[in-house]
Amino acid sequence: MTLQQLLYAIETDKYGSFNKAAQVLYVTRQSLTNAINELEKEIGIKIFRRTNKGLLTTVEGREFINMAKSVLYSFDNLKQVYSSKHEKVSRFSMVSIPNFFVEDAFSTLCKEVGESSSIRMTIKTTDAYQSLDDVSSSRAEIATVMIGGSHKAAWVNLLRSKGLEYVKLLESQFELLVSANDPLAQQERISAHMLEGYSFVFWADSSMNILNLIPETSEIAKVIVQNNKYINAQFHTTLFMILENTRAFATSFCGMNRHFSVYPVVSMPIAEDLPFELVYIKQKSRPLSWEAERFIALLQENLKDCHLQSVKS
Repeated sequence: MTLQQLLYAIETDKYGSFNKAAQVLYVTRQSLTNAINELEKEIGIKIFRRTNKGLLTTVEGREFINMAKSVLYSFDNLKQVYSSKHEKVSRFSMVSIPNFFVEDAFSTLCKEVGESSSIRMTIKTTDAYQSLDDVSSSRAEIATVMIGGSHKAAWVNLLRSKGLEYVKLLESQFELLVSANDPLAQQERISAHMLEGYSFVFWADSSMNILNLIPETSEIAKVIVQNNKYINAQFHTTLFMILENTRAFATSFCGMNRHFSVYPVVSMPIAEDLPFELVYIKQKSRPLSWEAERFIALLQENLKDCHLQSVKS
């Protein structure tokens, strides 16, 4: 087994075609298929299954591909550390939900590694499902997402199918964001019936929509559906401006409005238990880089004052 064979298998899986993979690798199709056949014979499994509809990666093949990606990633890191110039390159790529705590931890990490001679740091905001593909394909080392409600079991199964695992960073309660000038801001806690007629503002990533993270039978979910007023916002600033000027509410946690104090928006507790988990996702077979471990430590520091508080306590 060679690194070249691993690369061939990874690219073939990526493009789902021997012809396309061969073009990208600048080799003949025959050379590519011969290398894959030899690899399959050596490891004793079928990585790919040829069908009339195209090339499919087998279950055993998927597990092998994920491990192969981890091996190539480690090899690339080895080359970087022990290159002839001994140049230290700090590399870290991640995807995340829109979240101040995540963004702050990432910016602090960039500041800490800024003295390195070379850095390659990337953070991208994307939807939760795309983030799984980014991590499983090694386009990102980790992803931070929120999970909860009846969808958690499906999430866990999806992670396992992609050779991924998750680690819990925080378990907390949802809060509601409303205008400081709204009568709701004077309440001790907000009950679902108080939201009748209000518009619901949510982030561009629909997977962060609270309706996907809480039980469908919850009172908050029922009133959101009953109101049938949805506003999809792409940016933090847009969301806060809408809340300031509209009879509307959004979901948040851990008093996130404090970090955007320029806007007259307040974070209010909900009179209903609506817990969720903030987690990071990684490849199960791939160890974290120093940069990833440091980012997680910085994020945990940001979240240290956020913890689960039951409304029943």
